[in-house]
Amino acid sequence: MIECTTVISEKTQRELTKKTYIFSIISLVVGIIGIALYITLGTIINEPWTEIFLIFALPFGFGLIFIITLDTNYRTLKNNAMVNFYMFNDDNLSITTMKNNENIGTSQISYNNIIKVNENKNYLFLYLNRVSVLPIDKRTLSNDDVNKIKEIINKKSA
Repeated sequence: MIECTTVISEKTQRELTKKTYIFSIISLVVGIIGIALYITLGTIINEPWTEIFLIFALPFGFGLIFIITLDTNYRTLKNNAMVNFYMFNDDNLSITTMKNNENIGTSQISYNNIIKVNENKNYLFLYLNRVSVLPIDKRTLSNDDVNKIKEIINKKSA
């Protein structure tokens, strides 16, 4: 049995959503450039074909919505951090979530419900589906324990 703790905070969320945030900023910038072209060319040329640049409102809108949503999530976690206590047992993963030293939930997850594992320098991310992710802080574990966790998940979810 391996036990570890992960603080679910703004920092954790930022690390998990880093690629989405960068994509959102790129979409926003592309949208701003396209809308600026529409306004500039539409004013100077005043031809109907310049309206095609209105399509850039889509990436602008998507980028803006994603950035607002992500920033809201970051602010929420900044003030309401939680702590997940993980126990990697032979048959399943047991998770206890605490907030302000109060148990707000306990779950047991079968390893075969983990569909994907991603890893970066600080975390293992265990995906239960496309949007539900369990972050495991590797800094609270030895390298041997990190490797054992990956091995357990690979064996049990195969």
